[in-house]
Amino acid sequence: MKKIWKVWTVILVVAATVLLTISTQYSKKEEISTDSYQYLIGVSLPNVIEPWLNNFVDVFTEKVSQDKKINVIFRDAAGNPEKQIQDIETLMEYGIDILIVSPDGSDSLSSVLSEAFQKIPVILTGVGAGTEDYTCLIKSDDQKIGRLAGEYILNNLYEKNKKIVVFQGVEESPVSKQRLKGF
Repeated sequence: MKKIWKVWTVILVVAATVLLTISTQYSKKEEISTDSYQYLIGVSLPNVIEPWLNNFVDVFTEKVSQDKKINVIFRDAAGNPEKQIQDIETLMEYGIDILIVSPDGSDSLSSVLSEAFQKIPVILTGVGAGTEDYTCLIKSDDQKIGRLAGEYILNNLYEKNKKIVVFQGVEESPVSKQRLKGF
C-alpha cells in the first residue's frame, strides 16, 4: 500500500513540474528567483493525521528536496474546512506558482479553488471538490484498493471459521467509504 502512494507521489511531482514548465513558457511574468528557487508550490491538506497524507508529505518533501528550483509550503487544516479555505487564500497571497490540494470530500472548497484556478494551475489529489475548476485530478480507485485488500486477507491471512474485523479510516471520508465498499 505504501508503494502505491510513493508511485502516486512521484506522478504528482512529475505532473507539477510539467505544469510549471508549461505555465512559465506561456506566461508573460518575468522569471524571478528568490532564495535560489524558481517555483513555489503551495500544498493544502485537510488533515495530516491521516496516515496516507502524512506519508504524502514525507515522500513529496523528499522528492522536491532533490530539485533546488522548487520550494514547497505545506498547510494542514487539521480537519477544519474553514481553515483549509483560509490556508488556500494565504498560499495564494504568498504568490505560489501552483496549488496542490487534497480536498476533504465536501464541496466546501469549490469557490476558493475556482478563484485560484483563474490565476494558477490547481492540482487536486485524492477526491474531487465539487468544481470543474482544476488543472488535474489525481486519484486512486479506492473501491478496487478495498477489494484487493480483502482478497489479500482471504488468500494470505484468513483462517477458516474465523471472523474478520475491519478497521476503517475517518468515518465520513469518501475514501474510507469506497474502500469499505470494495472490501
